[in-house]
Amino acid sequence: MRDAQGNVMAVYTHTESDTATFELTEQHIYGSSRIGMVKTNIDMLVTFTEDNYFYRSLGEKRYELSNHLGNVLSVISDRRLAFDTDANGTTNYYEADVMSAQDYDPFGMLLVGRSWEGGSEYGYGFQGFISDNEIYKNNCGYSTYFRQYDPRLGRWFSVDPKFKDAPWQSHYNSMSNSPITNVDSDGDKDVYYSADGRWSHTVKYNFFL
Repeated sequence: MRDAQGNVMAVYTHTESDTATFELTEQHIYGSSRIGMVKTNIDMLVTFTEDNYFYRSLGEKRYELSNHLGNVLSVISDRRLAFDTDANGTTNYYEADVMSAQDYDPFGMLLVGRSWEGGSEYGYGFQGFISDNEIYKNNCGYSTYFRQYDPRLGRWFSVDPKFKDAPWQSHYNSMSNSPITNVDSDGDKDVYYSADGRWSHTVKYNFFL
């Protein structure tokens, strides 16, 4: 389910079997942009009572830590891990509950030996793209609002929905071959950032008529 701007608000899972199920499995959390999600399994076919309608379970929330390009570098939960170093029954310090951490090559492929996941899948990665492991596993394929992306090739699977005023550039080209400074989070444009990470300008296109 998306809002009017195309942002994913919730994900429902429906299964057909002898007993059909319909569950809310993800709720996305937004500030000025997406900051994470709630991973849960709420049966939408049952009647909620006053006793179990409101509750909070620590560990269900996933918060993404990303850089200025939108690359999700690590994911933490809403739990904090307590450490009692001298075993006297008193907590000495807390650490974040890190669910996953990863780093990317310039075009978005996961670096070998630089990714880790603690049994909690998070559906977003390079530039905030949705990981699409149905085609290629291990985050070797991403989906955006308009088209799909292969981080190993650094190219889109389909042509650009907007015509570029650049005859030397392929319609399968991604981020104008400059993924360190350019972002194309929807798969239909190139957004440029300055060296200090601030938005600079957006490339102008001519639309197909």
